[in-house]
Amino acid sequence: MDKRLNEPVAIAADAPRTGAPLGRSPTIALIVLSAIYVLSFIDRKLPFILVESIKADLALSDTQIGLMTGAAFTLIYAVTGVPLSVAATRLGRKWVIVSCVLLWSCLTAAGGLATSFWQLALARTGVAIGEAGVVPLAHEMIGVYFPTARAKALAFFSMGAPIGILLGLVLGGWINDLANWRVAMVVLGLPGIPIAIAAFMLLPEPVASRDVGRRAARGTGLRILLRSATYRHLLAAGTLFGCSSGATMTFTSAFAMRSFDLSASQVGTPYGLLVGLAGGCGVLLSGYLTDRLRRSDPRWGLWLVSGALITTVPFHLLAWHAPALGIMIALLIVPELFQLYYAPPTFSAIQAVTPPEHHALGSAVFLLFATGVGISLGPLITGTLSDQFAARGIIPALGLALSILTLVKLWAAAHFALAARSLRFETAA
Repeated sequence: MDKRLNEPVAIAADAPRTGAPLGRSPTIALIVLSAIYVLSFIDRKLPFILVESIKADLALSDTQIGLMTGAAFTLIYAVTGVPLSVAATRLGRKWVIVSCVLLWSCLTAAGGLATSFWQLALARTGVAIGEAGVVPLAHEMIGVYFPTARAKALAFFSMGAPIGILLGLVLGGWINDLANWRVAMVVLGLPGIPIAIAAFMLLPEPVASRDVGRRAARGTGLRILLRSATYRHLLAAGTLFGCSSGATMTFTSAFAMRSFDLSASQVGTPYGLLVGLAGGCGVLLSGYLTDRLRRSDPRWGLWLVSGALITTVPFHLLAWHAPALGIMIALLIVPELFQLYYAPPTFSAIQAVTPPEHHALGSAVFLLFATGVGISLGPLITGTLSDQFAARGIIPALGLALSILTLVKLWAAAHFALAARSLRFETAA
C-alpha cells in the first residue's frame, strides 16, 4: 500500500481559476444549472410518493421497492458519474449535460409504461445514467464562475433539490390520486425536453474548460484525491449519511400512508411542502454560514454539518413512532431542515483540497460513494429489514427498520468532524 496516501497533501485552498461564460453572465449559467437540478429531483424522487400505487399495481415487495429506488437507481447513478465527467472534458460540458437531460426525461416518461418490476427497474437505471452526468459538471462550472462566493453559489444550486422534491411529491401525489401513477410519470417526465432545448441555447461553456480537461485527463486524479485526509473522511461521511438519508427519502411517504391510512396526495402535499421549505432554508443557511465562517476558520462548515446530523437523530426516532401525521410532520421539521445542509460545506471543502482540473472528478467520486454505496444500500437494507420484521409479526415493521438506519447518522457525524480537523492544515498548505 502506498504510504503517501496517509500523508498530508499540500494543495492550495483557492487556486486561481480562469475562464468565464462565453458572452453571458455567470448568473445565467447558475440559473440554468439550478433549473436542470430541480428537474432532476422531480424525476428522481417521483417514485417515492408513488410507492404504494406501484407496489399494488405490479405486486411488489418492500425489498423490490428498496432495490428499484435504491440499488437499481443509485448504483448506476454513481458508477456512471465518473466516466461521464471524464467524457465531458473532451466532448464539452454543455453537450453532456443537454444529452443527459434528454435521456432521463424520456426514460422517466417511459417508466409509466412498465408492466413488470424489471421493466420499471430498467427504466429507472436509464434515468440514473442521465442524471449522473449533471451534478459533478455543474459543481465544476460553478467553481469556475464563482471562485470567491463558491459556497453561496453551490447553496443556490443545491436549492434545486428541495424544490424538486416538493414539486415531485406534491404534483406526483395529486396526479396519482386524480389518474394513476403511470400518468404521473409521463406528465412529469416530458417537461425535460424543453428544458434541454433551453439549456442548449443558454448554457455557456467555461473558456478554460478544454485546457483544464486536458490536464485532468493526463493527471492521476484519483491518487491526488485520496492523498487528502479530508477527502477520505468526506467519502466515509457521505457513504454513511447516504445510507441513512436514502432510507428515509424512499420510505417516509410509504410509512405515513401505511401508518395513518392516507392517500398519496394527503401525504404528498404536507410532506412535500415540509421538504421543500425546510430543506431550502437549510441549504441557504448552510451556504451563507460556510462562506462567512470560513474566513476565520475553514473548519466551521463541516463542524456545523456534524452537529446538525447529531441534532436530527432524536427527532427522526420520535417521528417513526408518532401517533398522527400532524405530529410526525412537526417532528420532521428539524431533520428536513438539515437534510441537505451538508451539500455546500462538503462540496466547497472538496474544491478547497483539490486542484481545479480535478473538481468534477472530486464531486463524481464523492457521489459514487454517497449514492452508489450509501443511498443504494440504505433503501435495500430498510426494505429487507421491514419484510423480515413483518414476517415475525413485529409492528411497526417499517418504523423499526427506519429507526435502525437513522442511527447511522451518528457515525457519519464523526467522519464530518474528522474531515474538519484535517481541513485547516490542508487548505493552509
